[in-house]
Amino acid sequence: MLTQSQVESEIERLTALLEENTHKMADAFPREARTRQDYRRKYDIAIVQEREGTVGEREARARTRCNDEAQVKESAEASARFLVEESRSIRSMLDALRSLLSAVRDQT
Repeated sequence: MLTQSQVESEIERLTALLEENTHKMADAFPREARTRQDYRRKYDIAIVQEREGTVGEREARARTRCNDEAQVKESAEASARFLVEESRSIRSMLDALRSLLSAVRDQT
C-alpha cells in the first residue's frame, strides 16, 4: 500500500520533470523552426540552380544536395515531438497520482 507521503513525493518528482520538459520545449521549438527554414532555404536555392531534366529529376537532385540539412531538420522535429509526447505522458501520470492521492487521503 502506498502512503500519502510516497504519492506526494512522486507528484513532486513528476511536476519537476514536467517543468524541465517545458523549458526544453522552449528551446526545441525555435530550433525546429530554424532547421526547417534552413532546409527550405537551401532547397529553394538548389532547385533554382537545377536546369536540366524533368521537374521530378530536378527536385530529386535538389533534395540530394540538401540531405544534411534534411537530417538536421528531421532530428529537430523528432526531438520536439518526443518532448510533447513525454509531457503528455507525465500529465497523465500526474492525473492518475492525484486521483490516487485523493483515495489515499480518504482512507486515512
